[in-house]
Amino acid sequence: MRSKPTVALVLDTSSKGQQKPLKLRVTYARIPHLYSVNSDKTLTTEQFANDKLKVTKDAKEEASKAVTVAKVVIDELGQDFTFPAFRKRYKERLYGKK
Repeated sequence: MRSKPTVALVLDTSSKGQQKPLKLRVTYARIPHLYSVNSDKTLTTEQFANDKLKVTKDAKEEASKAVTVAKVVIDELGQDFTFPAFRKRYKERLYGKK
């Protein structure tokens, strides 16, 4: 039996510049995938690490919907979890697309 996928908010380190967008990292079977959190807020590495800053709280609060949606989708998929199935349902729920 495989373990359940994990979800975490991270900064997109592949982005150039100081300000980086928040991403949702879903890891399953030690394979991570990054997904958009539908937010235009960007943070520096220092801001992301400091939860006491208002800008960080606001960005993480805005991204919390994406985390909640991801956890619901993972629970729905259960043992049938695959990244393509997750991506499809996650986008449908987060963006309202069918």
